[in-house]
Amino acid sequence: WRVAYLIPCAMLITTGLAVLAFPYDLPSGCTYAGGAKGEGFWKVVRGGVSDYRAWVLALTYGYSFGVELAVDNIVAEYFYDRFDVNLKTAGLIAATFGLANIVSRPGGGLMSDWLSDRFGMRGRLWGLWIVQTIGGILCVVLGVVDYSFGASVAVMILFSFFVQAACGLTFGIVPFVSRRSLGLISGMTGGGGNVGAVLTQVIFFRGTTYKTETGIMYMGLMILACTLPITLIY
Repeated sequence: WRVAYLIPCAMLITTGLAVLAFPYDLPSGCTYAGGAKGEGFWKVVRGGVSDYRAWVLALTYGYSFGVELAVDNIVAEYFYDRFDVNLKTAGLIAATFGLANIVSRPGGGLMSDWLSDRFGMRGRLWGLWIVQTIGGILCVVLGVVDYSFGASVAVMILFSFFVQAACGLTFGIVPFVSRRSLGLISGMTGGGGNVGAVLTQVIFFRGTTYKTETGIMYMGLMILACTLPITLIY
């Protein structure tokens, strides 16, 4: 399995070289964050960390991408333990969760742009809240239908589309928060995903405090709660 790392490693190196060679955000050669030119470093940092919208997006991303990472960690073991399927089958089921990203994440970005065309920024925000809330509801349902193997697989696949589409919808909003601090806010949002994954793993899936299905249900409730602050973004 270690050999598998050669593939993403080669892709990451190629991508890094491409960014160095073609550091432009637009075909015209202009960078979107061009307004930051000449700004002092600490001014850019203050512009990011003092913007409440950046923290709200970091929180909500913690319960879209963060939840995705947490599920990646536990889903194969969950199906193996709960439904007595063999490891190969459990791994294939878990793989479908991640593979949904091919469609769902870019689909969320396209949905964000379409909603913006129709309703402006309000459309992007409502879209994120609705999609991530539906993802939270499906996560709760996934924890509840642990009595049925077929229902659990079906709900997990549906859940994967919504929670991953929310990631794309989030980054449909990020570039518009602050032109000056775009890079920092992008990093804060992305970092929020990793922090959310770690906290979720520790709270719900570490030790024997909760059964896995109970932890999944509570994780869904956390998604619902931590998505509400989107309503505060202006």
